Amino acid sequence: MKKLITSVNILIVISVILLLILGYYEIKKYNVNVKTHKKSLVAQGELSLKVLEGAPKYFGSIRSISVVQLAEELAKNENILGIIIFTEDEVIYKTTNIKNIDIKIDSKKSFYETDKEIVINRLLNPEDMIDPKLKNKLSSNFAPLYYATVVLSKSEFNHFVSSAQKDIFIIFISIIFVILLLIFIRIMIKRYEIMSMELTRSKQMEEIANFANILAHEIKNPLSSIQGFSNYVYDNIKDEELKDYMDRLLDELDRLKLIVDDFNQFGRPIDIKRSNFSIKKLIDRCVDLVKYDAEKKNLTFEITGEDFVISADQDKILQVLLNLFINAIRYSKQSSKIEIKLNDKMIKIINQNDNKEIDKEKLFTPFYTTSSKGSGLGLAICKKIMTLHGFAIFVDKIDPFVIVLDFNERR
Repeated sequence: MKKLITSVNILIVISVILLLILGYYEIKKYNVNVKTHKKSLVAQGELSLKVLEGAPKYFGSIRSISVVQLAEELAKNENILGIIIFTEDEVIYKTTNIKNIDIKIDSKKSFYETDKEIVINRLLNPEDMIDPKLKNKLSSNFAPLYYATVVLSKSEFNHFVSSAQKDIFIIFISIIFVILLLIFIRIMIKRYEIMSMELTRSKQMEEIANFANILAHEIKNPLSSIQGFSNYVYDNIKDEELKDYMDRLLDELDRLKLIVDDFNQFGRPIDIKRSNFSIKKLIDRCVDLVKYDAEKKNLTFEITGEDFVISADQDKILQVLLNLFINAIRYSKQSSKIEIKLNDKMIKIINQNDNKEIDKEKLFTPFYTTSSKGSGLGLAICKKIMTLHGFAIFVDKIDPFVIVLDFNERR
């Protein structure tokens, strides 16, 4: 599964790199094509003006009918909207296809464009060998200045630009879609992996619970008999040395009984009866219950944060808190402080850890313990209770030891 997720991650990275490279070259290609297309369009206008510029030399006059016919022929080009020939004072001629188009004629601008047209102007004087500065000073009676304007249509150019932009957009959307699809697949694989792990863990926990239940049942009866006989012997024994041995035996039997009780509780189905209650009041009650054990190690409790109400089985949550507080007391350094922080429907229990052998990953695993007196089921039972409620419990740090109870429901 990890290899599959790694492969999907590599595909996502490759897709992003491909998007950047393809995007760069597509935009570069788009800019080049747009410039080339516009140059081609302008070149057609310039060529038409060049033809008109030389026409008077062959036909004798700019006002000649032949020049008019030539302009009409040139205007038949699909990219030319029309041609205008004019002086400073009058419009001499407009091709028929431009008569209904409103074009602002300006002899002072040789080139300008709008969203729909490109307009190119050129001087068509027969006396084009005269210095331009001198021509501007000459009287119009001497030689009127003739101009030609070619109006180029940008419809084909605009269509090309629009199509090119759509193509780029489709390419980008396609790659982004592929990336999103890969991300979605990765999320689904990750969820499947988590669900598979949870299912496997649930089956393992169920098997362990059944085993614990059978083990507790098989041990409980003979253990009770052994305890009864041992207590009877202890009460009737007179040898002080033997009595000391019997004391140790009874202590070990009590410890064994606690372990059997843990087994029995872990293997038993847990029935949840919900009610609304204040979490701070429950914490105060727990602190009061473990106060004697804390005083023996000169430990203090510090509770901070705002109280909140949860909907849960109060006795079961009390059991969880008691278990965690007893662990905190057991593993705290002498004369230290146990902090309990309330925030956003979460409880953080923090203590200065005196046990450096804790494996964070195994803490909630049944039968894992670093204590010679524990069964290794305390935290596993806490996890089971919290999970059945739809809550979460996890270890945030080891030193200082920080365990978090999250009461934000996940179901």
